[in-house]
Order: sequence, then C-alpha cells, then structure tokens
Amino acid sequence: MGKPGVYAALAVLIAAFGFTTYMVKRSEMTQPLAGPQQGSPSSPGLTGHKSPDFTLASVDGKKVSLAEFNGKSVVLLDFWATWCPPCRAAMPGLAELDDKYGSKGLKVISINQGEDAATVSRFVKETGYKPLVLLDDGPTGKEYRVRAIPTLVLVDKTGKVAAVHEGYSPVTHSQLEEKICKLLGLKYVPDTKMRGVVRFGNH
Repeated sequence: MGKPGVYAALAVLIAAFGFTTYMVKRSEMTQPLAGPQQGSPSSPGLTGHKSPDFTLASVDGKKVSLAEFNGKSVVLLDFWATWCPPCRAAMPGLAELDDKYGSKGLKVISINQGEDAATVSRFVKETGYKPLVLLDDGPTGKEYRVRAIPTLVLVDKTGKVAAVHEGYSPVTHSQLEEKICKLLGLKYVPDTKMRGVVRFGNH
C-alpha cells in the first residue's frame, strides 16, 4: 500500500475512534425514558405542551427558575456539556442569537448536563460565553426527555414549548432564528451567507 493509501486508512481509523468515543460519552450522559416513549426530543412530543418548570443554580450559585420568564421572554434552552463537540459548535451561534435578540425579548439559557460547577465555570471563563449557564445533575434533562446533546428547546412567552431540535447545524440555526422572530413579532431576514460551524477550543 502506497503512502496515500496508508494516510487514508489512518484517517478512517482516527475518525472511527473519535466517533466511538463521542457515542460512549453521550450514552453516559443519557438514559432511556421511564415509561412509554412519546417520541424523541426532535418529535412533536413536547411541542405545544406546557414546558416543565425548574429551578437550577447558575455557575455563580444564583437560583434561577424558568417560571420567572413567563410572560416576559421567549426562552431558548440549550442542554449541553463541555466535553461534547457539537455542543461547543452550537454555542457561538447561540451567543449570537442572545446578543441579537436579547434586548427584543429572547433569553438563551444553557443547561449543563451533569458536570461540576468548577468545570463549567472554567469553560465559560475561557470561552467568554455570555448567555446564562445553569447546572443540572439530571432531573431537568429527564423532564425535557433529553437523550442526546445538544438538545435545543424553544419556549414561548406563555410557557409552552414552540419547537425542539436535537443536534445543531447551520440549518438548525436558521430554523431557530426564524421561529424566534415569529414568536417575538419580528421580521425574519435570512442570512444570505453560508454559516460555517464555529467551534470553541478543546477543553
């Protein structure tokens, strides 16, 4: 086998190892739903229903509840972890949405799944991530049927789930922004440029 063939084989092995590691990590962070399944997080199972309330601590120890935003803000919940590459890929886009629509009634809340406060706080400081970050050791993720991360849940001002997306891509970002504009009563202007995937550094 020539050098090009060897390099190609090595690339395949490295990609396979990385994917296997990610899937193992993901399985450690999720559990099967208790009782009958009503659909995956990306199905209409939660959409149109009252969003489960929660009270969680932020990285600086402040208690925050979802109920305090009812009637005031459209809320975008992001279930994530620092070790998850797709989660890190999503965060610059989420920060962009928070910055763009925060003054117009959007609140982005990133809910970390199962990591300690020190790890999450260090990640937030190193990346400069601005949206609100809360800590969940499992119950809230289960309430929202989170079985893979990132899972993004859009909640309208009445407290109902307007949309659920599992995973993140440029298409997901555009779909979320369009729905956010609709809920806020704003005109949606599509981004004519192809949105690239921006990743935070490996931590």
